[in-house]
Amino acid sequence: MEHQSKNLSSYLSILVFVFLCSCNSSEQNNVVSLEPTHKEKLNLGKPTRIIKLQTSPESLLGSVMKTAVDSENDRIFVLSDGTLFIFDAKGYFITKVKKGKGPEELYDIITFSVDKKQQLIFVNQALANYITIIDYDGTVLKNDKLKESFYMLTVEPVDEKYLFLQNNSPLHSNPFFIGKYDLSKDSITQKFIPAKESDYPLLMWSMTNNFIKKGNRLFFANSTVFGLYEFKDGQFEKIISYDLGTRKVPPGFSEKFEKRRRMAAFEKAALNNGYVPYMKASFYFNDYNLVILGDEYFSCYAINEKNRSNVFFNGPISAYLNLPKVKSFKNPCEINEDYLVFAANPTDFFDKNSTADKTNIQLGNQKLEIGLEENPFLVIVE
Repeated sequence: MEHQSKNLSSYLSILVFVFLCSCNSSEQNNVVSLEPTHKEKLNLGKPTRIIKLQTSPESLLGSVMKTAVDSENDRIFVLSDGTLFIFDAKGYFITKVKKGKGPEELYDIITFSVDKKQQLIFVNQALANYITIIDYDGTVLKNDKLKESFYMLTVEPVDEKYLFLQNNSPLHSNPFFIGKYDLSKDSITQKFIPAKESDYPLLMWSMTNNFIKKGNRLFFANSTVFGLYEFKDGQFEKIISYDLGTRKVPPGFSEKFEKRRRMAAFEKAALNNGYVPYMKASFYFNDYNLVILGDEYFSCYAINEKNRSNVFFNGPISAYLNLPKVKSFKNPCEINEDYLVFAANPTDFFDKNSTADKTNIQLGNQKLEIGLEENPFLVIVE
């Protein structure tokens, strides 16, 4: 009996050892060092369509934060300076959501998501705690305050019943990044991804696209977590982590900025010390996992989806997509599995010493005349 007990004990020890080794191996396989292994130029796409957005007194745009192009339903949604503008698929202005604090008005929109199937827009307002839904004509259908404190950065429709909410303050009473909101119950029923996944969760910025769909798969990225999550089997699983090496913000560096949530000051201090404070985007496009870092160059790394040991670095994302290296093309304002959208500011294409008010440009096979005082135009890359 004693001999059998020892054998059983040894067997269990071996099982535990094998289990731990397999877990460590799995974790290591999910870590990708953002150091290039390939120097050759990688071509992932090209501009295929340009859409000029009508310039009028009612439709004047400033800096474009995000877009949603829904050609099938004849709509283009553009977020600029806290206001959501609605154009048709050819770029003609239709209307904009009224800005303010009165009935049928929304206060300072910071991001939005579109459900093309239901033709609904889910809007997030600055410093608000509201579930806000508008239709494709800009009419506010729902603007109800949440029953619990869960201030949001992003609202993402899951289906007709549920929304995913990204928490703006993932600490204290709600130490999670994501809440699952049940529209029928008007409450958050589940929470995902603990705040401890980030070294400085309270300093995060809103990204252009936190939630990204690819077929039936849903991914999530956060500006202060250098990795990518996938929602499957009812949970968010971290499927890849990015190793920044010496460029990672060291422990304790962020503490003095967290109390008053001084994001801009933290970002500046980190960059001055050679660290990368934020991730701007992480998504799949044309068989590659693209990662855009928030360094001074908006460096973009391309990781082969089938073999993660193949890491390319061409510079900013524009270098992979046959786009000129200008400010407008450093980060897409819309991310889809088949195409990307960039909002191009006309001033990026005029010489500083030029006195002309119009110029001609060519992007790929597309030729265009643009005016210095015109609205930004959209460039679709496939």
